[in-house]
Amino acid sequence: MSPAHPWGRRPYAPAWQVRRSSARASAPSGTGLTRRDAIAALAGLVGVVGAAPAARPADPRRGGSLTDEERLAVRRYLEDSRDDLLALVGRLSPVQWRYRPSPEVWSAADNLEHVILVERDLQAQITTATSRLPALPPEDRPRVRDVVIPLVVTNRDARHFTAPEPFRPTGRWPDPAALPAVFGDLRAALLAYVRDTDDDLRSRAWDNPLVGLIDGYQWIWFVAGHAVRHTKQVRELLARPDFPARAAESRP
Repeated sequence: MSPAHPWGRRPYAPAWQVRRSSARASAPSGTGLTRRDAIAALAGLVGVVGAAPAARPADPRRGGSLTDEERLAVRRYLEDSRDDLLALVGRLSPVQWRYRPSPEVWSAADNLEHVILVERDLQAQITTATSRLPALPPEDRPRVRDVVIPLVVTNRDARHFTAPEPFRPTGRWPDPAALPAVFGDLRAALLAYVRDTDDDLRSRAWDNPLVGLIDGYQWIWFVAGHAVRHTKQVRELLARPDFPARAAESRP
């Protein structure tokens, strides 16, 4: 038996998670969101950069290839989240890239390395979903709406959790200045996949550590929202009064 994938290890169960009983009793089979919890998630995004673009909620239980509306909505979010993150880190100096105010706080380089590691792994899962996972019947598909995914993942006021070991930054890229290009290439590949794929992502679903069971299309929303979450984390770092100024640092 192969070891469980890191994304299958849930560090906590959201208080609002509701599981439906089904034939697949060994795996989470659905997630519900109460009106109060939806309002709380929305409140966490008010006035914060990174809210998902407005889109008409789709029925996640519908199968088949993605609609033009679905492709457009998630492509915009992928593009906007990419552009915001790259604009934020684009002018960082070597000292600023690596600045950590304390050992437990990630630097800008740490955040972007983590985003790359997660995105690379999830892209592989998403683009192979139809070949490695069986199609679920409509009654067993996730009930969570697409718009909930970015609301939950980008809300940094919610409980934090520790990244699984394979996705923790360790300085895999010695020169942080190389990170934006790596991230840009990854995101370009995912955008091309969204544009061109005929995969039935709506009928394939697997567990998400924050939201529960979501389908392949919703995992793409998670990828974009995850980048937004770490853009906010880097923005918080840059706003610290002790963050080094470019003019004050000595170049190596």
